[in-house]
Order: sequence, then structure tokens, then C-alpha cells
Amino acid sequence: MFGALEDPRTMGANMGSAPASPPGARAVDYFGVHSGEFPGVSLITGAGGTGKPSSYVSGASGGGLPVLISDIGIGAAVARAFAQQGCSRLAITDVNRETLLQTRDAILAIKPDAEVYAHSGDVSDEKDVESFVTEASRQFGRLDYAVNCAGILGPSLKSADMNIETFDTITRVNYRGSWLYSRAALKVMLNQQPLSAHPEQRGAVVNIASQLGIVARPEAGERAPSSPDGRLSANIDTSI
Repeated sequence: MFGALEDPRTMGANMGSAPASPPGARAVDYFGVHSGEFPGVSLITGAGGTGKPSSYVSGASGGGLPVLISDIGIGAAVARAFAQQGCSRLAITDVNRETLLQTRDAILAIKPDAEVYAHSGDVSDEKDVESFVTEASRQFGRLDYAVNCAGILGPSLKSADMNIETFDTITRVNYRGSWLYSRAALKVMLNQQPLSAHPEQRGAVVNIASQLGIVARPEAGERAPSSPDGRLSANIDTSI
């Protein structure tokens, strides 16, 4: 699955909201599934959101429509959407504890009976990743949906002007972090039985990636190799 990592504003503004249905039509949510179809345990990285109000004007010339967002990003929106769709056991993580707890509170406002395990940590730290996933699966008994949303942006520089420290930081979070969480989730999923609601599989791993994994941009050379694009997800898919 691909998400516009560069522009969480637009995805965050729309994620979890359902389009209007014609009169008499069966209500369908934003994801094309119905409430209650996520009975298992979800884990979301990068769930803290942006943490501050901002605005984004679409269009290179600045002539596009302004889109206003608040403390939401892809990960925060995904976490809320899981709660809206009936998932009552969620493990969420982000490096920013303050915004992570805001997401926890938002989940509980949507679904007061939800159990939320919130952990502030670094997705590029192998020990932290393994510890969090192990504890989440211990608390909830299993892990069914892992959505890796954590990602960072670098400065808008051409590759020739980028220093190695910045490159390494972005790669550790965006690519290494997604791989570490995918691996940790797979270890749990491969050793559990499928849910009765989804008997055909033991779990699902989704990596939110940047469009720069498949397209080029002059001043974003460091982000292309760091994006966990379809090749990583395709390899993961063969493991479940």
C-alpha cells in the first residue's frame, strides 16, 4: 500500500471520513468495509500525528486550494480509523509521547471500551521494536494488523548537497524502521491461528510508503531509497 508520505496533510484530512452515499444505498465506509470487520489486534507506528496546526497549498504555483489540518497525520488517522471500524485492541507507537497520548485519547473518545497500549519509542531501534511488539502481543494475545506509518522528511536538497548523517537518519527511520516492525509482526503472526472472521490469513502487514519510491524528484534524492515501496511489501506478503 502506498501513501503520500510527503503530504500527510491531505491524507490526514480525509482519512477515516466516509463519502456521502446515494439515498437508499448501503452505507460503506472510507475503506470499503463495514464497521466491525476488524475484530483483532492492530499495531500502528507513527501514530502520534504531526503535533501542530499547519496548512498546505496544493499546486506548484501556489494557486491551489488551501487545506487546513490540525494534529493529525497518516498514522494518527489510521489509528482512529481502526477504532471507527470496530477494532477494540490497539497498540500504537510514536517518538513523540505528547502527540501519541493525544491519539490514544482520540481513540478512546471514538470507542470508550477500547484497550490501547501506547508506547513512545524509536522505530529504528531493534531492541525497542522487539520489546514493544512482544509486550503488545503478550497483553492482547495476538497481532492481526500491523501498519507502518512512521516516516520523516529531510531537507529539500539535491543528492550532491546532502550529507551522510541526514541520509542515514532518514533511511534508518523510513526503511529500516518499516522492515524491523514488519519482521517483528511476522514473528507473531506466523505463530498464531487465523481469526474466524478472516480464516484465509494469519495477519496483514501494510507499509505506508512515499511516492518517491517509484518517481523521481530533483531535491528529494535521499528519500527515494528510504521508501518501503511495493518490493518490500511484496516480499513480506509471501511470508504470511
